[in-house]
Formats: sequence, structure tokens, C-alpha cells
Amino acid sequence: MYDMNDLFGLMVSEGAESLSLHSGQPPVFHFCQAVEGPVLTPECAETILRSLATPVQVQEFLDHGTIDFIYTSRDSTQFRVKGKLQYEKVYVDLLRLEV
Repeated sequence: MYDMNDLFGLMVSEGAESLSLHSGQPPVFHFCQAVEGPVLTPECAETILRSLATPVQVQEFLDHGTIDFIYTSRDSTQFRVKGKLQYEKVYVDLLRLEV
């Protein structure tokens, strides 16, 4: 049995950004690493989001400032896409879904 206080302590000591708890799997820590390259502009982030979303989803994003949907890549890998517009910045987070 896992103790959440122990897991929280490990997250902090290891520098993990997030933790996934899925039945049938051990706990998984996630670490973020920046990609070498230029900073994303709001326009670039929005273009990327538009390339993943349907026109209806884009309109939802523009109307409400948030969006959450499943995207299937060319190789059939599925991703949860979460977009948010806040203070004129576009945030897009992708999470690969387990098969």
C-alpha cells in the first residue's frame, strides 16, 4: 500500500512535476524538460492548437477560453489536449494516453 505523504515527499525530493496514479500500474512521476529552441509566441501556440482541433473545438476555445479533447495522431497514438487562453497567452498541454 502506498502512503500519499511518502509519495508527496518523493515528488518534492526528486523534483517531479506531476504524479500519475493508475490502477494496474505503479505510481509514475513526470519530469519536465524544455525543448532546445525559440520561445513559443501566443500566435504559434494558437496555430498548433488549431492544427489539432476541429473547427467546432476551435470555436469553443475562442468562446470559452478553454478546451479539452482527445486527439489521435497519424500513428494512432491518442493524446488528451487541454488548451487555455489566459491574460492573452495561449497554454496547450498534451498528455499521451495509455493504451
